[in-house]
Amino acid sequence: MSYTITLTNGSVFATIPDGTINTDSSMVLVGKNYAGYGQFINDDIIRLLQNGANTTAPTAPLEGQLWYDQTTDTMKVYTGATFKVISGATSSSTAPSTSNVAGDLWYDSVNSQLNVYTGTAWILVGPAYTGNTGVSGAIVTTITDTNAVSHVAVEMYVANAVVGIFSKDAAYTPAVAPAGGGWTGSKLVQPGLTMAGTISGVAQLFQGTANNSTYLNGIASSGFVATTSNQTMTGTLGILNDTGLSVGENSDFRVTVSGSDVTLRNQTSNGNLVIGANVGGTPNSAISINGSTGVVSIPSLSTTVSNLSNGTSNVTIVSSGGNVSIGVGGSSNVAVFATTGEYITGLLSITGNVIGGNLNTAGLLSAGGNVIGGNLNTAGLLSAGGNVIGGNLNTAGTITVNSGSAATAIVNSAGNGVGNIGSSSSYFNTVFAQATTALYADVAERFAADEIYEPGTVVELGGSAEITRVKIDASDKVFGVISTRPAFMMNGGAGDNDSHPPVAMTGRVPVIVTGIVNKGDRLISAGDGVARAAQPGEATAFNVIGRALSSKTTAGAGTVEAIVTIK
Repeated sequence: MSYTITLTNGSVFATIPDGTINTDSSMVLVGKNYAGYGQFINDDIIRLLQNGANTTAPTAPLEGQLWYDQTTDTMKVYTGATFKVISGATSSSTAPSTSNVAGDLWYDSVNSQLNVYTGTAWILVGPAYTGNTGVSGAIVTTITDTNAVSHVAVEMYVANAVVGIFSKDAAYTPAVAPAGGGWTGSKLVQPGLTMAGTISGVAQLFQGTANNSTYLNGIASSGFVATTSNQTMTGTLGILNDTGLSVGENSDFRVTVSGSDVTLRNQTSNGNLVIGANVGGTPNSAISINGSTGVVSIPSLSTTVSNLSNGTSNVTIVSSGGNVSIGVGGSSNVAVFATTGEYITGLLSITGNVIGGNLNTAGLLSAGGNVIGGNLNTAGLLSAGGNVIGGNLNTAGTITVNSGSAATAIVNSAGNGVGNIGSSSSYFNTVFAQATTALYADVAERFAADEIYEPGTVVELGGSAEITRVKIDASDKVFGVISTRPAFMMNGGAGDNDSHPPVAMTGRVPVIVTGIVNKGDRLISAGDGVARAAQPGEATAFNVIGRALSSKTTAGAGTVEAIVTIK
């Protein structure tokens, strides 16, 4: 008699005749009196125990059938259409698209996020950041400070770095610096929001508009000067620009800077500039500059400084609009007062010493004694019975020097001079003298060179400019040697030592040589701009550079003193 197999809902699944088997499902169903039925029954029992464990789904599954997927190690149930995971959540790179029911969980393996199915769509449970963005967002945490006290705080993360911390407690220092590198050292977490320091070279700041602030750059708000009320300050006020300071409703008083010059000016037309002093508690005008005439006066004196004439000793001149002639004899001095520059529009004639800062006259500057100052400037004659001592000396007239008894007229008392008399662009005319002397002993002229040559290099006419280094041995084209320190240099304004080096064509000069050289040897070119001692029979009237005045006992390159005689 046949078996009729029904499903759980009562519907007939199959009818199995005697002596037959049924394979319409993933299990083998055995009819009555089928030979070898024990094998099929035992196989079915084992498969039930394993829940169909396999890497592939069972064939011909029934709705509600379980299958253990060995590939993903998950338990699945057949929905009538597909096998659905029945573990805690489905983990996959894409969202499950079939047989989803409200409350299903899906772990997004790409973004490391958990999602829940609402019945119509998947919504994010968390975290808000993804695996690609790193930890980002507000995270509640507990921070232990350096005193082992715990504080509840909210850390604001961006890409695994804490950029800010919200806290309600008094300021504390975390024992372990929060992530990101912006909390190194002893950085405090303050009540409210504290921003991190520098993360990856970028300063973390609170950006935006603030209505009020307790501190600015660590300074209390009470430490700043308001522009709307009277204020005082204990610090130093600096105006670090040349435009300067203006005072008064119409900016009448102005302080400006131009280069190294400082100017105090009354901007009002014809307005006076007064410098006052508190004398014994009473304000007094110490110096006054008339805005209409420009005359400087000292109210405490009986007369202005202009056109001052005094025969007494030790007279102080502040400035003058005319001539000043003071007869001061002996060792008495006239001090031209102040150091920022004094100007006398007429002549200054003093029988004693003139002592001051910068001395400037439009006419004669004459002193019976010494003239001592900073920069000395006169548009006329400068004459002194004693020494003239100062910084720069400038005159549009004549400087008279007349030393008697064969004494030195002009001497550098500070040691050897390093400057020049005149320059290639601002030179003197004829120099009249009975004799001249020089510390060096060659006559040179500047020539345009095709490259920069060091002193002592042997050169010839040619190359891309006027001269070039001698390139061949025993050349009869030798022209001269680059001078080290010429005693007399012609064509001096042609250029500098790099573009137009001085070429010594006669006189004593160091020469770069190679090989052994004995004093008295004739020198010829060795190529590459150096010289060597001529061997017997090599020297001619055309290739000899000169004769060695010193010896060199080494085989390599070096320098010898030589007398150059180019023909």
